[in-house]
Amino acid sequence: MLSVIICTYNRDKYIYNVLKSIAENTLSPEKYEIVLVDNNCNVPFKF
Repeated sequence: MLSVIICTYNRDKYIYNVLKSIAENTLSPEKYEIVLVDNNCNVPFKF
């Protein structure tokens, strides 16, 4: 299992593209997990 850990602070406009890029890779989704760490952002994420 591969863990992709993304720590972010007020980068909400980039998160969608980061997650999309990871999802489009050739590794099967069952073989990785994504951990998104919100470092106390003052802007809520909107997916």
